[in-house]
Amino acid sequence: MCYNLFTQFEEKHFRKDNPMKKTLSLILAICTILSICSFSVAAAPEGTAISSAAEFAAMAADGKYYLANDITLDATYAGPFKGTLDGNGKTITVSAPMFAAIDGATIKNLTVAGAIDGAAADAAAVAVNAAGAVAFENITNKATITNAAIGAGILAVADATATVTMIGCVNEAAISTANEAAGLIGYIYNNINTITDCVNNGEINSTGGSAAGIIARFGENSAKADVAKVIIVNCVNNANVYTDGTQAGGMLAYLVGGTEIKGCVNKGNITSSNNKAGGIFGTSVKDTKNVCAIAVENCINYGTVSAPKVAAGIVGRLGRAVQLEGLNYMVKNCINYGDVKAYTAITYDKATLYIGGIAGYAYGGSLVPANGVVNCVNLGNITADRSHLTGASSLYIGGIVAYVNAVNFECKNNINAGIVTINGEVTGMGNIIYNKKLEGATAETNNYSVVAAEGATDSFTTIVTADQIASGEVAYLINEAAGETIYYQAIGTDKAPVLTAAEDGSNTILKNADGTFANPVKEPEVTEPETTEPETPPTTGDSTVIFAVIAVISILGVAVVAKRREF
Repeated sequence: MCYNLFTQFEEKHFRKDNPMKKTLSLILAICTILSICSFSVAAAPEGTAISSAAEFAAMAADGKYYLANDITLDATYAGPFKGTLDGNGKTITVSAPMFAAIDGATIKNLTVAGAIDGAAADAAAVAVNAAGAVAFENITNKATITNAAIGAGILAVADATATVTMIGCVNEAAISTANEAAGLIGYIYNNINTITDCVNNGEINSTGGSAAGIIARFGENSAKADVAKVIIVNCVNNANVYTDGTQAGGMLAYLVGGTEIKGCVNKGNITSSNNKAGGIFGTSVKDTKNVCAIAVENCINYGTVSAPKVAAGIVGRLGRAVQLEGLNYMVKNCINYGDVKAYTAITYDKATLYIGGIAGYAYGGSLVPANGVVNCVNLGNITADRSHLTGASSLYIGGIVAYVNAVNFECKNNINAGIVTINGEVTGMGNIIYNKKLEGATAETNNYSVVAAEGATDSFTTIVTADQIASGEVAYLINEAAGETIYYQAIGTDKAPVLTAAEDGSNTILKNADGTFANPVKEPEVTEPETTEPETPPTTGDSTVIFAVIAVISILGVAVVAKRREF
């Protein structure tokens, strides 16, 4: 239509021998097109379009493809895929995993729907196995995974050659397995892997392995912490995680090697009926041949955590008996709001229960002085019930850490505001921590607790009331002693300190002359009289293009005039 209008205008108003015809025709054509036709600028996806299941099955292993429309698959891609698949915002509905194996592939911008029966084999909606440097970006899984061995929403297993990068992925579906189960990845064997800005919203259930919202297990038995690491940043688990097998965690359940978990949040209930559980991280390996390097920072747990042997709001078990220089563990700047309790449905003989507000068990040698739990707050209630333990069993409790077996262990600037309820004989109890090697621990300072337990051994803890914590006093005292601002608190709103400053500084804590505590008084804002100005329509992408073309037309017009004067 736009072309016809321009042609009619040209034939009517210009002679064929006019030397300015082409230039003026171009100008008028642009004006006519802009006035009649609307358009937008968008980058097209790269590669070959895929429009059907047959075209998906026929993809070259190393090709670059994109989805042109939604498709339905009833079979898994036959060979290892090594190329790029851009979902282009479309949906693939599946009844089997999309890929049996990928090797150095990139999968992105995709939604997967449907249901997959794993038939007792490993299963995931996108890929069962991964090798090489693989990337998953902006993928949402809505396909349920049931009856799998190892299962997850995006990737089941990353082998020993794989390096996984996962960004902006979401699992919305329930995952049920016999072994490892997770919302995003079931099992990563080795190397350096990064998981960023991912979310699990699907219920996770394992009958015999580790279970977690993000990754069930990292590290094969021979993995070494200095070369094998999983980094989990700004991830969220919103669903319940349950296992009848071994470990459970909001982000990561079981670790052999190293991990950094930072800025993560768990909102689901985390339960292991058989072993250990942590709101953020379950446990590190117990084998003395391996050394785990662990950093958990700026994480929050809201869910209830329960397990029969080790249970804690943030981390179940930390460290190893053998500790190497530089491979230390640290839990820092974390808050637990969730209740922590013993799972008592199964009876255990000659067992030990460790139950803590932040960490359950911390073990490490004397080489590294940076092991510890610092700047952490527990607001969850602790129920230490040993009714499921028989024979020569033991119970250890701590408002922050239940049991420490380390000479060099840093425990400072911590607050326990949770109430401890005890059912049965207590073997070791700490208002903040119970440390088997207390005489060697040199950095246990500036800790506060509302619990004044009979028989508690941590004399370095200051006992306070809940009102003192709510008033801002405790946060102020910790900040003052530390010589830096660690805690913030909106007095009258926050019942306990937080670790994040308000943008306007309104939750900074000050001490008044009368000894009370308050936040800064905001200066009243001066309101300038309003002036009414004509509204300017918002600038759109099309408007920007139009303005640019008008500028070009103006320049061409000047050129035409100049040219005309030459005749």
